[in-house]
Amino acid sequence: MSEMTEVRASAETPAPERPSKWRMLRDRGQWSVVVVLPLTLAVATMAVEDLRDAVKGLFATPVSAPAPAPAPEPPGLAVTAVGELGGCSNTYYPMSREVLRRADRRSLSGAEPLPPGVAVVRRAGDTIQEDPVLGVTLQAPSATAIVVTGVTAELMSSRPLPTSGTLREPFGCGAAMAQRAFDVRLDGRGSTVRAAEGSADFPFKVAGADPEYLEFQVRTELPREVRFRLRVSWVTQGEARESVLDDGGKGYRLMGPNRLPSFRPGGN
Repeated sequence: MSEMTEVRASAETPAPERPSKWRMLRDRGQWSVVVVLPLTLAVATMAVEDLRDAVKGLFATPVSAPAPAPAPEPPGLAVTAVGELGGCSNTYYPMSREVLRRADRRSLSGAEPLPPGVAVVRRAGDTIQEDPVLGVTLQAPSATAIVVTGVTAELMSSRPLPTSGTLREPFGCGAAMAQRAFDVRLDGRGSTVRAAEGSADFPFKVAGADPEYLEFQVRTELPREVRFRLRVSWVTQGEARESVLDDGGKGYRLMGPNRLPSFRPGGN
């Protein structure tokens, strides 16, 4: 009886179910979705980013090293014209003698200054007149000594002299000659700059505490109105340089000998 009971019980107890092939495939499919697919996507994303960075590297602008700082400029020479070309010389005005006389009286009274005129060279027979003078100062901005080696003059242009107008004779002359005075000669064959008699010549040094004042007395024998400039050559720290005086690019105006009438302030 007991044996029959045990047999019945065993018959009633279901045997453990063996996993089927489809169940295993289904479980493996879930595993692929959960594990393999995200891993594949991550690897693909990394590959795309690496490719994108590589492409950027191909077309990216190369970063150059910063340029070295430029070397400091050597100290320069300040070259400045003092006033206008003139001094104790005749000055040309494009007006009649009577009109110039009235304008001169207004100027001496302080009512109205005379307009700028054109410097004229000394004519044969002039008594107190001199050739026009241009004053120039040379100043170094530091204690470093600058050596001024020379000055050259250049004709920029010329044109015929005017056939009308009046020369105003100088008034109140008598200034002493500068320590460094030079004679400038302008003509068609070439211009020259030479130290005046008894004056110091080039080269000389200019330092910050020791500026220099030069006077250039200019003359031309050309019967024309000319424009000219001066070139000042100098050396600083072994470097040769140049400064130009040309009245702001226009050139200094000068008239050669002429026969125009003249007017003397306080006289006839």
